[in-house]
Amino acid sequence: MNTSLPHSFIGIAQCGALIQRLSEISPELGLTPILTLDQCHTYCGTSYGPYNTYDALETIALWVIPLFQLSANMNFSDSPGGCIPHAGKLYVFFHQFADPIGTIRNLSLKLDLGRRLRKHCDGLNLTHLGLDELQEKRARRDIANLCFCLNDFGNTDFEKQVNRISALVQRPDDGLKYYRDIKSISRDLALARTRNIIPTFSAVFVYLGSAFATLLRSDEQSTLIYAQPHTIALRVLCYFLLLQIVLSSAAGGWPDHFTPQSFLKKLGERLNNHDRPFGWEKLGTTEIKLWDGGLYTFKPPKIASRPRAKTTDNTPSFSSHPDSSRHLLLIFLAFLSLSLSFTVSFLMSWVTPTVGIGGRGIAELTYFGVWILNFLLNEWLTRMIKNPKTLFTVMLFKENVICILVLLFFFLPFLGWYNSCDSWSAVFSLGHAHAYINLDLESVEQSHTWSYYFAGIAAGVVAQGLLAWIIIGMNFDAVRLSHRARKEIRQELEEDLNPQTQHPPDFLPPIRYSTSIELDDFSQSDQASRGGSVGSMKIVQLSSHTQNQTRTLARGNYSCANSTSERRYARSETRKLLSDDTTTPLDHLGRV
Repeated sequence: MNTSLPHSFIGIAQCGALIQRLSEISPELGLTPILTLDQCHTYCGTSYGPYNTYDALETIALWVIPLFQLSANMNFSDSPGGCIPHAGKLYVFFHQFADPIGTIRNLSLKLDLGRRLRKHCDGLNLTHLGLDELQEKRARRDIANLCFCLNDFGNTDFEKQVNRISALVQRPDDGLKYYRDIKSISRDLALARTRNIIPTFSAVFVYLGSAFATLLRSDEQSTLIYAQPHTIALRVLCYFLLLQIVLSSAAGGWPDHFTPQSFLKKLGERLNNHDRPFGWEKLGTTEIKLWDGGLYTFKPPKIASRPRAKTTDNTPSFSSHPDSSRHLLLIFLAFLSLSLSFTVSFLMSWVTPTVGIGGRGIAELTYFGVWILNFLLNEWLTRMIKNPKTLFTVMLFKENVICILVLLFFFLPFLGWYNSCDSWSAVFSLGHAHAYINLDLESVEQSHTWSYYFAGIAAGVVAQGLLAWIIIGMNFDAVRLSHRARKEIRQELEEDLNPQTQHPPDFLPPIRYSTSIELDDFSQSDQASRGGSVGSMKIVQLSSHTQNQTRTLARGNYSCANSTSERRYARSETRKLLSDDTTTPLDHLGRV
């Protein structure tokens, strides 16, 4: 009798039909829908058996392919990768699946760098620029945003560049001149930075919507796709992708690697005209390098931070190395993201009949172990290989191999790797003597649709959403570096097109003494049209407050005459110039 039975597992449905037929023909066998492992091997097959081709393809299309659609929303670097074509795109994709902890940690470190740059710029002394409170806040944002972009072009001179820019804008005599150059370039960089916010959230909603729709459809169908439970579990296992694409969107990217290079080259030319000894002419002359700041998912840091140096004015200089406590916290959050995905996935596999560790549970434990070991291996390689380009090349090929193996084990289950008596009977946790298989699997799994599968999907999404909220909330200053309100952009563009419409407080320094400005006489035509006599007027500005000193304001020709109406006209024209400076006393307008 055994010789006529198949060697490969014939499937749950076929095995159940066979056992029912045998129990009707030979009741003395005492066969029930619950089989021991030995009975399952005897009647249903000893090795694994492939699923129905149509069911496998349908499951892949509904559950696996959307994973790759989700990962496509990462900000992929278009920078050249040496002799490897599209190395940036390949590394981002490989690193996502091969080292999820490192990917999340590195994206978080990029955001943390922006936060620390904003904090550094908040400590700069910019009172000499003559800006009001809002304009000074924007100035600090502009300087931090420029430095945030400078990091994409290398870590070698990054700290020196940040500290030099900080020193230039703090100069009391010509700091305003440097800030004007920085302001326009920072605005252009902010407008060019891409964030993919709408596509990212659209992909997340579509991804989750398709999962819930599939569950609803399977709950209404009379037949069950037996590959669905472990497919759902594997999908939840990869929910760390949700956090990755959200952080990638928050960090931003560039349309292409030439865009920031052209802007920074222009800035380097401007700064080099006034600060030639520093060597600004090199800025923007080289392309973004993947292994030196250009790839946000490749930022191998040192866990130990180094003390910050002091500048000549006793102001702390900027250090690109993160604090140890902050870095360890980001590593913990990245590990927590992977751990929560694994926990939800493993629990879904555990409760799916038979309760215990089957083939799916072993696979999930293997994934989790490989990801932990690969993260530790990458940290070790970072400390052993000092050359960034060599390190990048080694990690690119290593991540390629691991990613292929990870994806291979995503698809091999649909060939039937988990479709066997051993896998369905949870023999790995129950042991051979106590392992059993419930052939009434369809009714049990359909009862789990909402209590376990739906709850598992929802729990995984909520967990990753909370982590994204925590990490972005910790580094929200970095997210807002490239934010520009439409009103602000329109105003700056109008000032670029019409320099005469610029508001004086943005560009004129404060005075520390009383200033008198002679206003030219009316022209003869103005005199004739107004019918007044030609005269001259002097505007006197007095410094009445030490903290809010008045500014030099009048430019151009203004007319006045002896009549009261023309005196009022001169005062109204002057008031337009002084509209942004409420501290300037207008009562000192007088006839000379």
